[in-house]
Amino acid sequence: MEPEWAGSKRVLATCFFRSLAIVLIKMVVIYHYELQIFAVPFCMRITMLKIDDAENLIGITENHVLEFKSKENAKSVTLSTNDKQNLSKEISGMANSQGGVIYFGAVTDKSDKLDRCIDIQELEEVSRLRDLIEGSLSEMIVPVPNDVSVEVVPNSSNPNKAVIRIT
Repeated sequence: MEPEWAGSKRVLATCFFRSLAIVLIKMVVIYHYELQIFAVPFCMRITMLKIDDAENLIGITENHVLEFKSKENAKSVTLSTNDKQNLSKEISGMANSQGGVIYFGAVTDKSDKLDRCIDIQELEEVSRLRDLIEGSLSEMIVPVPNDVSVEVVPNSSNPNKAVIRIT
């Protein structure tokens, strides 16, 4: 026969473990919710935002899913070795993580130890350059990620300035 207090301990232990289970479930739900609401939509804000005007990039700071790269020689229609190395490094890095967006042709400032877009380069023949980047993917990255998209983002205030978005 059990002592009288044993039943109350069992009830207390049951309540404790149920409460613990509820707290853990809530933590998982909150964590999942935070990932869904904060991390993923942030990536999606950058990726899905699909900035339609390059001018809107000015003032935005780089992060783990957003990278700005400037072209070594904006007046050249070819990609330099440094341009190819920079792009291949960033595309590979994003392909091996949660993805992201690279804006090629964005000038950055490293004040505050953060890269912040401060201007858009005047790229020569930006559509041709876009085609060149898309065509060079196979020589820059092996294997080429399946879902890489390369597109031009124009600048409404200055038609000579545009960036190339790589996602």
